[in-house]
Amino acid sequence: MDNPHKHRFSEVIGGLVSGVAYARSVADMEAMRIAYYYNQHELLKGMPIPRLRIKHVSISLPIIISEVIPAVPAVRNPAIDIAKSVVDNLQKAIDGAKKQFADIKSLKKQQRIIFEPGEEELTGRFEKILNIALQENVFQRIETQLTDAIENAYVDLNLMEGDTPSDASLREKIGQVAEDVVRKVLTEIISGYIYKKTMDRGSKLDPERANKTIQELMGHEITIRLIHNVRHAAEKKTVIAISIPPDFYVSVNTADVKNTGGGSDTVTRLDMVLHEEGLEWVTEECDGKQVSKLTPE
Repeated sequence: MDNPHKHRFSEVIGGLVSGVAYARSVADMEAMRIAYYYNQHELLKGMPIPRLRIKHVSISLPIIISEVIPAVPAVRNPAIDIAKSVVDNLQKAIDGAKKQFADIKSLKKQQRIIFEPGEEELTGRFEKILNIALQENVFQRIETQLTDAIENAYVDLNLMEGDTPSDASLREKIGQVAEDVVRKVLTEIISGYIYKKTMDRGSKLDPERANKTIQELMGHEITIRLIHNVRHAAEKKTVIAISIPPDFYVSVNTADVKNTGGGSDTVTRLDMVLHEEGLEWVTEECDGKQVSKLTPE
């Protein structure tokens, strides 16, 4: 547990950086006040407005390192718990999709919706596939496959990063595993649906046409949303506690540094040079909406 009377090395660095950034913001607010004053003054209105830019800040700070804080590894959830959470989330997403299909039918009946060419047929196919998935108990199928896949992923991560992979690595890996498993199961269900429809018609399976149908259904906005929800649920459930990197307890108090026994050998000098890279808000139009983004100045 952290000692509230001690300061971490990371806190000292963060305080220096954030302090300089805040100083720049104070300078900009002052420049804005001066600009307003210049605008109100007849003689100053046409003159350049002074504005401070911080090109770089050089800091030399003596510190005393008093204690090492060991790293804390991430605590991962059991594979079965993650799989159950993913399946629960998938079930909610499918329930939402079924409601969306009902809404689409209602709007179509009221002639308040117009489909693009081929869109109505594609949506109808997708609804049938979801019903088939429910009949085949897709949730149990995904839970079983996902549990095994996550166990294997944990082993792979241990081999690549040791027994203590970071929470970022765990989330990325398990999120991808969950997405791959759900994609595989949905693709198998769609393939079975296409094969059955072809046999019922007494036709010969056309692989090229079947692959095109699979790609269309897997690229459907509802499929994309389902897979996004699955991945998000897996990543969210992967770790119980995040990893914490190692750090130091340090003292930057002038009196402590001055009165430390052992002379200069016990004092560490921190030399930093900070270079400013400004950001600015830029408004762009995306899909008919105004979107504001932070971009380099």
